Amino acid sequence: MMNEQRIRLLGLIAIVAFQACSTAKPVATTLSYDPPGATTESKPLDPHHKRLIGAGDPVVWIDNRFDGARFSDFYAVNDTLFRVVIHPENAPINRSAFYGFRIWADTRRSAWIELTYENGSHRYVPKLSVDGKNWSVLDSSALHRDEEAGTAWFKMDVDREPTWVSAQPLFTSADTNDWLASLGLESGIIGLTHEGRPLLNVVINESGNPSAPAIVLMTRQHPPELTGEIAFRTFVETVMSDNERMSALRRTHQIILYPMMNPDGVDGGHWRHNAGGVDLNRDWGPFNQPETRAVRDNMKNIAKGGGPIVFMLDFHSTWYDVFYTIARDEERSGISDRWLDGIRAQVPGYVIRDEPSGTAPTISKNWFFREFQTVGVTYEVGDSTPEALIKNVARAAAFSMADLLIPIP
Repeated sequence: MMNEQRIRLLGLIAIVAFQACSTAKPVATTLSYDPPGATTESKPLDPHHKRLIGAGDPVVWIDNRFDGARFSDFYAVNDTLFRVVIHPENAPINRSAFYGFRIWADTRRSAWIELTYENGSHRYVPKLSVDGKNWSVLDSSALHRDEEAGTAWFKMDVDREPTWVSAQPLFTSADTNDWLASLGLESGIIGLTHEGRPLLNVVINESGNPSAPAIVLMTRQHPPELTGEIAFRTFVETVMSDNERMSALRRTHQIILYPMMNPDGVDGGHWRHNAGGVDLNRDWGPFNQPETRAVRDNMKNIAKGGGPIVFMLDFHSTWYDVFYTIARDEERSGISDRWLDGIRAQVPGYVIRDEPSGTAPTISKNWFFREFQTVGVTYEVGDSTPEALIKNVARAAAFSMADLLIPIP
């Protein structure tokens, strides 16, 4: 999840007062890092025009005519400084801003690029690519920030061929389809988004039993959260491997994947919301949005088959690695502790940050717990966690889950 740094560093006290109602279903609640007045009823988006803009002499060009792009305006401040203005999809919104654009020039030149935000502040170190697929991180020493203004600026060589500049590498909905195909996984469509994109699910079931116990994995409720998707993909790839433990898991359990929860937001370069202008991970209770409704209905249909839903992970990103678990006085099963202990044992020196909370807020793991008595975890990966560590922890998490669900011979 993308949360304000100041609030995160002060302790991530995740729950504010919950007002109980007389019905069995909880009312929508907010978390301490949500903007005031945030709800899950659909709201209009601010215009985000696909465009090409040139400025300066020699001219520097910038465009957002690709999936995952985000900027609102561009102009020359002086001969060497160019300002990129980034607006969110709508507001109020969590202030962690996302951006993405291509930049080139009529003549190779150097330029200072300033990133300035409306309703947000700088969070992500720029990632650079010459093909939109392979990315490098801008040297942190080249990035300058004004914390009070929330802006950032850096110097780069602008060539005649475009360079992609993005808050995070781009994994779009098309990339998700390619990844699923690379694993030989066939997806089903459980609904459509506001903009008509398909909502995918994948069922991996080698047990021959349609009522086999189910494991649920999901990601990309929040569009920019790439490190969480890297962990999700690694976890799934581990489960799909020919390792004996994983083969045994697939013979006894079905694995339900929701690999792209917010394709409108991802392809639209959104900071946090779907095309309904809503934070999807606050809608697991109101179910005002098509994405959460589709998963709810799909999961209820799966549960009708009679098999239990035994474990659920929702992969996100935030400022640092953290596992948001269910408060132990509610969970009581010990599953979260045993799962985390298994990760700890497999990754020496890795510090597990476990932050339990109650199940009142209307987020995904809480709905699964209330609806199916399923132990769920919001699996958060740091924005800048090294990829090798992300993958090591995700593999350990998959093996720890297998050890929980299948007795070791």
